[in-house]
Amino acid sequence: MPSTSVNVIDLGSCGSVLQFTCDVSDEEKEVTLWRNLIVLDISGSMGMAVRHIIQSVIPKVLDALGTPQTQENTLITFDSVTEVHRMTYKDFQGSTIMARGTTCMAGAVLEAANELANHDVPYRLIVVSDGAIGDRDQTLNEAATIRKRTGMRTAPIRVCQIRLETSTYGSPDTQALTCLGQLDSYGCIDLYDVKMWGPGMASSISILAQQIVTALKGESKLFSVSSSQGAVLARLPGGIVPYVDKMQVARKSTILMKPGSRVEDLAVNEISIDSSRITRVDRITEEDLSDLLLMVESQVKQLMVIGGSKEQIDLMLKWVDEVSNIITPQGNDERTSHKASTMLRRKKLIANLGRHQKTILQRLKEIGNAGMVNTLNATMQAEFLRGVSNSNQGKSLAKRAARMGEVDYEGLVEKEIEQILNAEPLQEKREDLISFYSLDTPASCLNGISDIPRSQTKLLGVSELMQVVGPLGISFQAKSADAPDPWACFSASKVFAGESRLLNSADLWTSRMQSGDGHEAQLFAPGTHDEITGVLPLRSLAPESYDRLQQLAPTLMSLHVSASLRGSLVPMPGDLGAMATSCCVRLARQLSDDPTSATAQTLLFAMNDLNSNLKKKLGMSPEVILWMNGEDPRLAMAGDLNIASELKPFAGILAGVLQPKKQLADAILGYVYYLGCNRKYDSPEARTRTIQRFSRKLLEISEKRDVPVGEIFSPDPDVENLVYREFSSEFLHQHTDPSPFKTLSCVWAARAAYDKSPDDVPKFLEIFKEAVRQPWSFVGVQSQEEVMDILSALYLQALQCPNLSSRIEVGEDNNRTCKLPDVTDEQSSRQYVSDLVRSIYTQRYHKNIREKREGERKILSEKLVSDLLSTTTEEEFIRLLSRADNTGRPLLNGRSGDVWDDVIQNLLQSNVKSRTMKLWVLLTGRDHGEEPVFCQGNAIRSKMAAFQTVFEAEGAAAEWTQLTVVLKKYARHIYREGLPNRHGHSNEFPSYWARGFDSLDDFQRARPEEAAEYIEKRLLQGKLWAKSKKEGKK
Repeated sequence: MPSTSVNVIDLGSCGSVLQFTCDVSDEEKEVTLWRNLIVLDISGSMGMAVRHIIQSVIPKVLDALGTPQTQENTLITFDSVTEVHRMTYKDFQGSTIMARGTTCMAGAVLEAANELANHDVPYRLIVVSDGAIGDRDQTLNEAATIRKRTGMRTAPIRVCQIRLETSTYGSPDTQALTCLGQLDSYGCIDLYDVKMWGPGMASSISILAQQIVTALKGESKLFSVSSSQGAVLARLPGGIVPYVDKMQVARKSTILMKPGSRVEDLAVNEISIDSSRITRVDRITEEDLSDLLLMVESQVKQLMVIGGSKEQIDLMLKWVDEVSNIITPQGNDERTSHKASTMLRRKKLIANLGRHQKTILQRLKEIGNAGMVNTLNATMQAEFLRGVSNSNQGKSLAKRAARMGEVDYEGLVEKEIEQILNAEPLQEKREDLISFYSLDTPASCLNGISDIPRSQTKLLGVSELMQVVGPLGISFQAKSADAPDPWACFSASKVFAGESRLLNSADLWTSRMQSGDGHEAQLFAPGTHDEITGVLPLRSLAPESYDRLQQLAPTLMSLHVSASLRGSLVPMPGDLGAMATSCCVRLARQLSDDPTSATAQTLLFAMNDLNSNLKKKLGMSPEVILWMNGEDPRLAMAGDLNIASELKPFAGILAGVLQPKKQLADAILGYVYYLGCNRKYDSPEARTRTIQRFSRKLLEISEKRDVPVGEIFSPDPDVENLVYREFSSEFLHQHTDPSPFKTLSCVWAARAAYDKSPDDVPKFLEIFKEAVRQPWSFVGVQSQEEVMDILSALYLQALQCPNLSSRIEVGEDNNRTCKLPDVTDEQSSRQYVSDLVRSIYTQRYHKNIREKREGERKILSEKLVSDLLSTTTEEEFIRLLSRADNTGRPLLNGRSGDVWDDVIQNLLQSNVKSRTMKLWVLLTGRDHGEEPVFCQGNAIRSKMAAFQTVFEAEGAAAEWTQLTVVLKKYARHIYREGLPNRHGHSNEFPSYWARGFDSLDDFQRARPEEAAEYIEKRLLQGKLWAKSKKEGKK
């Protein structure tokens, strides 16, 4: 007997919201039987994914969901035609359904509607597709009617939608998937992107199964809620679905009741609800309605993606507007200035929290203003459904999430703040260092969170917490980087030096979050009208507070850095290093133009942090540090360095030579930075591939034409002209600073001065001024064109040969000789680059050829499997066994490989024609006349029980007996003619295995004299054996 409690939220003319909690004893917990409906795209582009999904993924899902193996499930497949299959667990495992035809989904939507017409049965619905739908208009028309046909449902539907990526081109049709996704009764948009091609196919199967299970798994037990007053219950508001007189709900669920109806007239499992367990909510908040509002939000989004449902959307949004007036009275839009100190802002933060957070009601109102969602591309529609903003930075985050998995920043930061609160308060050691905006000291930047009661800090999201806690650093101005790779896209245009311009990162974030009418939209550096866009946290300012924040709240730190670098919370590896390097370069330029103590001190702090982090994180060896302290930058650029670590600071220093926004700088410096960003390689081949990608980008080789498979390679005479047209000295001259020598020598002098006097600012400044006035004579060239040619060649040498052993040969007398050609003059450097271009061009061509041929082979293999299974004559079957690809390689390589496995697995199923004839040929290697037709006529050597079962099931026991006779008759293995194999065996001198024995011991026992002769010949060939296990026991 269920014990039911109900919360009643009376919304007047909008109806009543009922929140049920139904409990039963352990004895009464009978699981409700859910039916499973799978709608699967089997068009040709799905390829082998169809077999993997049906035979592997679906059985895994059914097993995890607790579906009985004998239960019949519905599989609706669609390609050029639509088919409905009733299948059990074993039927899925043994299915021979294969990909074919085009993608037409309208029939599948219609059949799904017919299946779901049984309104009293709960369903789990899985929808999988990989490409654009060919009959889009007809599919959308069916989608418009399916809601009406299923509107009277009393049982719920739980939906999982899979956008399957089966190739590198095209995008799964989000709009078509949503035609069925709109039927979900739980308010969750379970829309997943799954890659199912390439070498990771096996892991993709497990990932796909796990995602479907996660989306569909939940409490199976359902309860029946019925009304004695007729149709008064609904799952959605606004009248878009009709009211019904009964409904099946989960243990905890939320439904709507018609205005004017009484909850006392309801019963659960035909038992009236105890009036003492009915609670009425007096003060209604949005949190009370969150479950229902999320359901409404998901339905509105999906209807907008489908399109053509404006009337239904307007009805729901009208209901939302009416409810928002009941929950939150109008006219209470108080504005709060953010000009006060951080301490005052903290006190107001909680009070204003409800106004600054974007609530579900606000999101729904914004959705109502988002028009033409149905015209977006499939990827943008998927982002819209998942709630990702449709901005450039939102797209970057979506792409990153697809590669790296969703990151729960809210959960991570919540734990980090808890760690800060549990730690001892940080003692103030540098009260002289303060943020000019909020007067925060290094310690108060961290301790300020303790001013807010713990019970209320849990109400704060990441955005609010970042307004309270943040690192202290130097402020700068830069254009926000709207790209994942910080090294390739970020460049500081101004750095505001001096202790009077220090800023707490939390202050900058607060300015952005609390800007609006009557507020400042940005911060300005003291004494200027220059806008501040970011803060570079510096450990050298206050090591204790920096280390505390880095240790206890690394995620929060990374979010602040990302906010400064790209204006959004999309942290990426290398953000801090990229910001620090760019600020150092900019400070060095500013120091050259105006050599002041404040700038020198700031540069010292920044360089100290950069060098310390590199030495700590990347582990520079003493030898490398010695090279770095040398006077000749060529040693650093081309010397014995590891590209994943020590090359990075020198590439960063040379960023001052080129304009970072220009094409050439993006090509050269951007990718070198990326390589140096804590990048690790799984193998030397992975490093080589990366080098090749960089070189292709650097040299900008044009993809002018698509070389067809089989075309004979010939050198392209335009390559050299192309390279030097895009990479010529004139081009470089147009895209570089007019005075690169001054900038480079200035930065190098700053580094040298820091190495000699890191703690003495006046001495540092004096050495710097002297050094910057010196000509850049140590390079040995004066021409800018020659400098650029040499630097380019040195970059490529460093990438190609990053390790000491690959560059330097050490003789017995400890003399060191460079293995690489000298590229320190214009002619040799240009020749080196030219040769590398030709090498990369050739490698890329042959790689394209291999990829195309493998793609062709895969298609031909799938076609061969289909033809082998469909043919009914022995003659045709034997002819197909010798089919080859365009290069003459056989598609069926003996008794191994995917084609063999697919054919054998299908022949073991009962619905393949003439399968005993086909198995005879494959097992014996001979036709029924005992002529060799396959594998040189060699019989198979394996367990035969499964094959015997097939013959018996086909009523061919006599044929099986005859087959076993043939197998014994030709048990001796036949080698190729004229040449022994690598073990020295041939038809004249066969091995014991070829003579029909599994081991040498068996051979000796059966034919001792023949075995003795065999062993003697093997000994003469130098092939010796240890004693067998049986002999060793004697």
